[in-house]
Amino acid sequence: MAKPSKFISMWCSILTITMVTAYLSLRAVTVYLADRVNEKQDRLSLYPGYFPFDIRSAPILITINFAQVIAGYSATICYTTVDTFIAMLIMHMCGQFAILRKKLLRLMGNKKESKGIDEFQKELALIVIKHEQLNGFNI
Repeated sequence: MAKPSKFISMWCSILTITMVTAYLSLRAVTVYLADRVNEKQDRLSLYPGYFPFDIRSAPILITINFAQVIAGYSATICYTTVDTFIAMLIMHMCGQFAILRKKLLRLMGNKKESKGIDEFQKELALIVIKHEQLNGFNI
């Protein structure tokens, strides 16, 4: 279960970073080609918004757009990290349930080594306790 969750994490991260890069690139070209004098002020930034000052001068516009690029990538990393962490937790829980299933099958299917009733009940109790713990994490 570790390999699929690692694949999901990497794939989600790559896709979201690619998507943000594509958006920012296209938006940067649009801002670059825009007429700074005649265009509305909120259309000159990468993420349109209201600014309480004039952003039409080049140094201010570059600074604001650079800060928005940093903020965009930071937000993307935060959102992707949370989503992939939840996916990895779900995959981990599935793996833990698969291990419990194998333990239970091994306990029930072991005909050659017949265990005493006390040992059988002890192992079964451990499996049930682990199952209840895993169900507690799912809620």
